[in-house]
Amino acid sequence: MRSPPRDTGAFASRLEDRLAAGERLFLLVSGLDSCSGSGRRQLAACLRGLSDFHGDALHLVLVGGEGLAGLKYVEGDLSLLSHAEPRHWPEWNTGDLMDQARCSTPPLDLSAEDVLAILTASGGHPRLILEVQRLRAKGRPLPECAQGLGRSGHIEAQFSAIAQDPD
Repeated sequence: MRSPPRDTGAFASRLEDRLAAGERLFLLVSGLDSCSGSGRRQLAACLRGLSDFHGDALHLVLVGGEGLAGLKYVEGDLSLLSHAEPRHWPEWNTGDLMDQARCSTPPLDLSAEDVLAILTASGGHPRLILEVQRLRAKGRPLPECAQGLGRSGHIEAQFSAIAQDPD
């Protein structure tokens, strides 16, 4: 297994190689509000370039707040994310998630630490939160559940369905 890319150029190159080889990719990026403004801009520029050339093979979900929204609206049509379609959802807090986990089937007993880890890994997106809980209910350790979001066929199918029929 190759080591993870260390900068935007290496990341873009690795994705470009896979897309050029005919792979279809689903990329979920969360936590964008916790990185620097220049980091968000670099990532947005990279993803914009890749999606312009490989739009049918590259499916992107970017989870973030105002910092991410700024990349969409700051320069109009020339914005790095002008072609992105925003979706909004209410933010979950630790109490909401603990209550929901207790009421799930099977009930999950999550610590405050577990809940914060889930909220961080999911970016607060309800479908991603539920996917982590689904994996956790199957007995998987929490770190494995959070890491599994990027490889989840279940999540890719849900977001692909939304992309095809947003209503």
